[in-house]
Amino acid sequence: MFEDAVVYLFWETPEGGCQVRTRAVDYSSRGLRFKTSGNLPPGKILWCALPSQGIYSRARVCHTTGSFWSRMTGVEFLANPLPAD
Repeated sequence: MFEDAVVYLFWETPEGGCQVRTRAVDYSSRGLRFKTSGNLPPGKILWCALPSQGIYSRARVCHTTGSFWSRMTGVEFLANPLPAD
C-alpha cells in the first residue's frame, strides 16, 4: 500500500479521448483506488498507468463514492499487472 502516487487515466467518449492525472490511494494485484472529482460510471473501461509501480493496465470501474471534494473511484484490473497478493 502507498499514498499519493501519480496515476494517469485514459478513456474514450463519443467526443474523443480523455486523459486525467490524479492520485492513487492504494492498490493490489487486482485493482486500484484513486481520488477523482468526476463521477466515472460503473462498468466504464479505462487505461490506467501508475508508472511508479510499473502498472499499465486496462481496468473496469467498480464504484465511485463520496462527495465532490472527497470522491474515490475503485477499478478492477482486466489484465493482472502484478503477482497475486
